[in-house]
Amino acid sequence: MESVWTPPMLIFNSIASHSAESPLQPGASKVAVNQDGSAQIQTSLLHSTTCDINLRAFPFDSHVCVVIFASQGLRSDIFKFEPAQVLSLDDTYPQWLLTALSADAVEESDQLHNETFSFLNVRFTLERLPDFFLRMVAAPLQLLNALALITFLIPLKSGERVSSCLSLVLGQTVFHIIIADILPRTSRADSEPILINFVLSSFLNLVCITAGSAMTVNLSFQSWRIRNRTSRYIVFHVLAAIALMKLPQSRCKNDASQVEKMSRKECKQDEVEKSSDIPLDTGDLSSPREEMTDMEFLAACLDRIFSFCALIAFLLPNIAAFEIVKNSLRIMVR
Repeated sequence: MESVWTPPMLIFNSIASHSAESPLQPGASKVAVNQDGSAQIQTSLLHSTTCDINLRAFPFDSHVCVVIFASQGLRSDIFKFEPAQVLSLDDTYPQWLLTALSADAVEESDQLHNETFSFLNVRFTLERLPDFFLRMVAAPLQLLNALALITFLIPLKSGERVSSCLSLVLGQTVFHIIIADILPRTSRADSEPILINFVLSSFLNLVCITAGSAMTVNLSFQSWRIRNRTSRYIVFHVLAAIALMKLPQSRCKNDASQVEKMSRKECKQDEVEKSSDIPLDTGDLSSPREEMTDMEFLAACLDRIFSFCALIAFLLPNIAAFEIVKNSLRIMVR
């Protein structure tokens, strides 16, 4: 037998430039003819097909894709797909795991010509292997976020707070440029990956920490005195209560009743005394302590409030991306 007739077929959902060509290529196909007249076709093919995916759970996403084989112009009474056992080769792709593979035949009618055609749907499930993205993206981000919170332990007047925050911003910017090529690109609102939102929220949190640190460091070096009674009450009572700060021991009594009785003359006299070299706190002459100015106290209150807000801004994305955080911690510990 010199030649065997093979049915004309095509991949219905192919996006290749040669999608109209039959996947049964003569040079890559083998036909085995049995004694009962049946024939088995073995062929290899490499085609690009469409698959509707949702990246919301990236990198823990899994997708069900279908390759649709169709008879090219042959009615179902002439040619019909009858799937048998579906076999797959060993899965060696480093990013995906093939978890399911099946095939089923369906028949669809052409209402215009009153004809029925046979289709073969090869359905397979791919599950993404997330460890690479956890090591390269999630785990480093967790460490950068932890370093951003640790910057609040640096004293405001040490001169290193803002420079440390700017170094972290620069480092995370370079990190984003590096990982941009390995993250999926999508602009669909219903398919935004949690990991990309986690990356964006981490960067915004770090930028806010840098801006807040720059403001509090600037305030801590100011020598202004708060004169307005309402402003003093807000700073020394409201902000102090929110920040859980103890009131400074100043020569001008700062409780609510005595602040209202304080006169400008007493405040000016107090400023003159503060400018002298004699320590105000004489309880321990061996270790004199400088008194905190109004701006230093305001900066300390705002700095503590910013640290609380930064901690909340750090925890909220971690709660939203709990699966990513849990597995990234597992990667770091392992």
